[in-house]
Amino acid sequence: MLLVWIEFLIVAALVVCSGSRLAYHSEVIAEKTGMSRTWVGVMLVTTMTSLPELLTGASAVDAIYVLNAYGVFVLET
Repeated sequence: MLLVWIEFLIVAALVVCSGSRLAYHSEVIAEKTGMSRTWVGVMLVTTMTSLPELLTGASAVDAIYVLNAYGVFVLET
């Protein structure tokens, strides 16, 4: 049980560090491009929240393709 809490604390620390770095870099991007900080923040947050769904969907499609290709291979032989 202790190992689970240690893993949780490590992942929580990574999330906090990543969030602070994302905020810093979004301010740098906003200054260099001339866009507002709010707009850059909205774009980065939407990208970061949609990325896991995109990867999950891509892996599901890949798994279905492999299964279908195997099924067609089995039926043809």
